[in-house]
Amino acid sequence: MKFIVDENLEPSISNWLKNKGYDTFCVLQEATSIDDTTVLSIANKEERIIITNDKDFGELVFKNDLPCKGLVLLRLQDNSLIGRINALKNLFDNYFTLISQDNFIVASDENVRVKKFQ
Repeated sequence: MKFIVDENLEPSISNWLKNKGYDTFCVLQEATSIDDTTVLSIANKEERIIITNDKDFGELVFKNDLPCKGLVLLRLQDNSLIGRINALKNLFDNYFTLISQDNFIVASDENVRVKKFQ
């Protein structure tokens, strides 16, 4: 499984994923200031799952009908690095198969919602 970590998330998240053995592209480190459409294009070309805080990706995929391999949207009250890592740990521990199945996943403090890409 491969990921692209959007620039609104710390490189530490990318490092956490790399330490777990995942191929990870960190926008903030490798392609700062590219727009969301370009992030989505890179993710699709390289079959990467996007991890972001930016809900604009949902609009690009669902309203503009752009293709997407997978998307994890973090919507957390505790938006600290530790809060984000804990949310990702929860996803990987409890929802791993959903991450890898072309889904739009919204992880909040209360729950995890999943919508299949058409």
